[in-house]
Amino acid sequence: MVYYECQNNQKRIIAHIDMNAFFASVEQYDNPKLRNKALLITNGQFGTTVITCSYEARRYGIKTGMSVIEAKQRCPGSITLASRARRYQEIATAIWLRLMEHVTPDLEVASIDEAYLDFSYCRHLYANYKDMIGAIQSCMSELYPLPYSIGISSTKKIAKYAAGFRKPNGITVIPPQHVKKWLAPIKLSELCGVGVQTAKTLAKDGLIYCYQVQALPISVLTRKLGVVGKWIWLCCQGIEFEPIVVKQPEPVSLSHSKVLPPSTYDMEQVWSVFQVLCAKIGQRLRMMQCRATCIFIRVKTAQRHYFERKIQIKDGIQDEYRLFAMLRSQFRWPYGLAIRHVHIGAWELIPANQQSFIQLKHNHNLLAVQDEIEKKYGKGAIRPMRMIKTNLGAFQSITPRWRIESDKNTQT
Repeated sequence: MVYYECQNNQKRIIAHIDMNAFFASVEQYDNPKLRNKALLITNGQFGTTVITCSYEARRYGIKTGMSVIEAKQRCPGSITLASRARRYQEIATAIWLRLMEHVTPDLEVASIDEAYLDFSYCRHLYANYKDMIGAIQSCMSELYPLPYSIGISSTKKIAKYAAGFRKPNGITVIPPQHVKKWLAPIKLSELCGVGVQTAKTLAKDGLIYCYQVQALPISVLTRKLGVVGKWIWLCCQGIEFEPIVVKQPEPVSLSHSKVLPPSTYDMEQVWSVFQVLCAKIGQRLRMMQCRATCIFIRVKTAQRHYFERKIQIKDGIQDEYRLFAMLRSQFRWPYGLAIRHVHIGAWELIPANQQSFIQLKHNHNLLAVQDEIEKKYGKGAIRPMRMIKTNLGAFQSITPRWRIESDKNTQT
């Protein structure tokens, strides 16, 4: 590891912290008996998909999104644990708040286990990158001895790439003057934000590595891919204008989905899953004090056939009971098919006060009482019998847009 002196004229210094196998690492921290064991973390007691796993499990080729059945076949001795959203949120909140207080106030939470730190306006407090890294390590070690990687560079995308370069517990610094040289041999498909299809499109023109894009005029990629092409060209040059966003705006849409066990033919079981998703959507909308005026529903069969429907709701909705009743009356798919995945999206959100008198009165008292009970006893403390009987597992999970400001981050 080589540390470089910070240049006074350097405009941006961005660090990216990636908590390695965060959920699994927390479980091993809380229970020392699980250390050095292959852990599979699922979304709920009866989850069928691995949402993350320990590094001991990854040695067997187990990955996020793999079915538990396949993971068990690869590593029969692995241990399956249900995720504990509140515990992960508690630890993440403590870590990010401490870094904001003791390292730099300019911190953007990218997700529950990732954050960007901007040293641009406090670089005078640190003599070099080694001091910055030392400040981060000091804060982390004082709280929780969990594995994490650090990447430092002049842009968010490059810092993120640097953090993923050596895992776990890796430290990689890419100073601005070395960015282009460092990026040159990297495949475009490895850059954060470059999707599979975009990489294939570029590969057809012989563009596979960053150095090939670095040698082209920006107009070549812009003509071919538009704004995306311009962004890829800038990224390969080590140029970025994306700011650190300390306070995130409220989302403009919400969505929840569930992967079902293979060969799920029971339609009532599918509807039970839909009811759970409706409850999550409704409760998050009420916490955000919003209503959705457009609902999108989709089911995916085991044969990869899709059935979907979009429903417009003039006055909006945040009542999960009305939402579920609406779905049952307006959404159909051919019976006899094995359903593998269900999805509900709430779009075109409006403030909750923009509603008619009828909508305000409907189920208002029931929902208010339900929200108070769950506020006191926890999410999922009260729910319809259908959702209890189907054993769909824990009611809590972490949203992709997790933030430390409030409990809006926990899916309900």
